[in-house]
Amino acid sequence: MKKLLIAVVMMASAGVCAAQNSALQKATSLMQKEDYQGALELLEAAKANPKTTKLADLYSQLGMAHYAIADTELRKAAQGMAYDTLLYCKNLDQAVENFDKSYAEILNPTTKGKPGSETMNNNKTNMLNICVYFFYAGDFLNRSGRHLESANYFEKFINFPDNPIFAPEERDSLRSRYADVFTQAAYNASFLYYDSKKWDGVLRNADMAARKDVFRRDIYLMKARAYEESGDTAKYAATLLEAANATDETIFITNLANLYMQKNDREAAVKLVDEMIEKDPQNKKAYYNKGYLEMRMVPYNYEVAEQCFQKALEIDPNYVDAMVNMGSCFIYDVQDKLNSNYFKLPTEYGPQADKLYRKIKQEKIYPYYRNAQPYFEKARELAPDKPDVWAKGLHVVYSELLMFDKAKELKEQYPDILSE
Repeated sequence: MKKLLIAVVMMASAGVCAAQNSALQKATSLMQKEDYQGALELLEAAKANPKTTKLADLYSQLGMAHYAIADTELRKAAQGMAYDTLLYCKNLDQAVENFDKSYAEILNPTTKGKPGSETMNNNKTNMLNICVYFFYAGDFLNRSGRHLESANYFEKFINFPDNPIFAPEERDSLRSRYADVFTQAAYNASFLYYDSKKWDGVLRNADMAARKDVFRRDIYLMKARAYEESGDTAKYAATLLEAANATDETIFITNLANLYMQKNDREAAVKLVDEMIEKDPQNKKAYYNKGYLEMRMVPYNYEVAEQCFQKALEIDPNYVDAMVNMGSCFIYDVQDKLNSNYFKLPTEYGPQADKLYRKIKQEKIYPYYRNAQPYFEKARELAPDKPDVWAKGLHVVYSELLMFDKAKELKEQYPDILSE
């Protein structure tokens, strides 16, 4: 009697397998005819059957059917035809979900009737190919005005190589294959989160986006703002300094100086830049940043600032920003001394007072402007297309040294900049 029961069970199992194989074969046939929806319905019915055991193959087929529907919408978009963004995204997610389930079934030690390596290879191949589809999803959603959903899909793309289906070398291959696209996605996500004031989202993606030079300035602005809005002053300051050293933009060191001036904490600001110099003694921007802070923060230390700008110029003799600020140092220094009556200019009238006045101007005041002059003129020579950087300082020098023809010529050449 036991032998008969065993035989019946075996026959029943054989029948279930045959039915499963038939469903998978029919689904494959429907997909070859591009009836993807019909294939999905057939496979979903097989999945609902409690007797179904070949789940790894079933989930793999489901993944391919959803993948095919998403791919159809992508092809429409590529051909300039109307496409369904939400249908595309929904099937993309379901494709990955089913490939993941197939992979889990393959690894499940209790799974009966283990599928061959073909199913595993099929899943991996499809997953490797589907990766970049998530970037397109982010793009489609952004175009349709669904900005936060768009940012989410760009992040899904960025994190896709971390899927457990991939071996380490496959993850590396994906990251190498789409390196520039990942960076673009990180920038897109950062921008969309920034625009929506979702600061955590900005911070999750900013560092990857900053790898590309063209994004770096904007990313640092967004990252700094995110820390500022989050109330993390220490990281806000560190980001400003990092940005000042990583870009040619002066806005970051200016904002850092303003931050510490508001806090009335000159010591902390100088300590921060000193640490950067100690870390990289040949970094011209580190010396420039220290010079800028020494020149701009009370109490002003023009002597140290000049030393820092000079050091930056020793490292890079054509460093325009350092030249302009070296020249500015001399101007600020002499103007502060004039305001404090440091030179003891006579206030009375008469021949003797006039003679003393001219002597002091010639011997003690004009040298500051003469020292500044070559720095501004060199900056003009190196960056003729950036008069907003050097024109004001050069105009002050020419005017104070009574070089009125040159001052007039400069003002006529750049009236918008020198209209004040």
